[in-house]
Amino acid sequence: DTLTLSINPPPVKPVAGSNTPVCSGNTLNLSASTSTSGVTYSWTGPGSFTSSLQNPARTNVTTAAAGDYIVTATITATGCSARDTETVVVRPTPVVNATNNTPVCEGATVNLFSSATPTSTFAWSGPGSFTSSAQNPTITNASPAASGDYIVAVTLNGCTGKDTTTVTVKPNPITPLTNSNTPVCVGGTISLTAASNAGSTYSWTGPNSFGSTLQNPSRANVVMADAGVYSVIATLHGCVSPAGSTTVVVNPAPFVTIYPTTSDSICQDSTVTFIALPANAGASPSYKWTKNSSPAVLGTSNTLVSAAINNNDIIRCEMTETTKCGTAFKDTSNEVKMTVLPWLAPSVSISSNPTTPLSPYELITFTAIPVNAGNNPKYQWQRNSSDVIGATSSTWATQQLSNNDSISVILTSDYKCPQPKTAGSNSIKVVVLTGVDDV
Repeated sequence: DTLTLSINPPPVKPVAGSNTPVCSGNTLNLSASTSTSGVTYSWTGPGSFTSSLQNPARTNVTTAAAGDYIVTATITATGCSARDTETVVVRPTPVVNATNNTPVCEGATVNLFSSATPTSTFAWSGPGSFTSSAQNPTITNASPAASGDYIVAVTLNGCTGKDTTTVTVKPNPITPLTNSNTPVCVGGTISLTAASNAGSTYSWTGPNSFGSTLQNPSRANVVMADAGVYSVIATLHGCVSPAGSTTVVVNPAPFVTIYPTTSDSICQDSTVTFIALPANAGASPSYKWTKNSSPAVLGTSNTLVSAAINNNDIIRCEMTETTKCGTAFKDTSNEVKMTVLPWLAPSVSISSNPTTPLSPYELITFTAIPVNAGNNPKYQWQRNSSDVIGATSSTWATQQLSNNDSISVILTSDYKCPQPKTAGSNSIKVVVLTGVDDV
């Protein structure tokens, strides 16, 4: 008997290939080829991998996918096969954790952080064409335009891992526009205002330990120490604006004093001039003169000339100043109570002690008795119508008289309204005994 044996040739050995090395998380692409036609392929590999594709792919690989991959090419008609092996290397992709220190306020520093293995390289990118090769870069004086996503790519052994962190830079409130009612006067009220930053809170500071959290605070009963610069900041979402400021001037309170010329005592039917002396006032305050309780205005200049003054009339002046206190400031002067004196005629009489006749060289004292002469009238004693030198008091005593001497006095009144100013007294004729009549 005859047995015919057929020895079939195997296929040409396939060539296995791949995109090794690959990084974990990526796709492993395997490939096989042979010049023999009519073959099928069968792949086996690590982790129980199998495939009947000629060029299979393995997605999202881990380091466990590394190792030998065997491909078998089989001729379908004869079942003869050949194989090849491809050794695959899977490198670990760095695990990246990107963080930052935001939210921060405009003008602050943004700090970016990334975890890494030593010898890694870094590539940051972000808004506004930001790039950096530092592991933990910073952005100084950050603006709101720096807000957004920052991506860091960390490369190790040819494998790159990425992570994203979102940065928030909050805008600062705008500088508050400030104003005040400067100038103000001592005792007045300072009113401060800050233009609104919607949703903001406010903090004011100022001279003499001033502080307030109101948007538009006021300060009453001010003193000179309250003058100076008042500053305010606005805070919104934890961010603080630049400070706005306003300078407040505190002036001494204006006041007015009045006085009559030349005195608050005048003679009946006399004309008197009252003068207003302003202090701490500007160039042109206004005036209103009044008398007693009447609202009638007697004059509007800084002087008042009047002939219609009666005894015990009270004169006052109200001054209005518009330049020193921010608003119109009124001050009422002191009151001047007038005394109107009648015109009075002075008179004087004299007496003597002892009365005549006198002995030779006997001391005699003459006394003047004034009427309507005021508190301190002046006297001039006369002997025989001639002034006695040095005899100018209300009494005069002498031992040097002769028989038939005539003694009198001239009075000069110091009363404010005398009519006339002087008066002459009666005369006393002196009798001095000679001694002949006695015999």
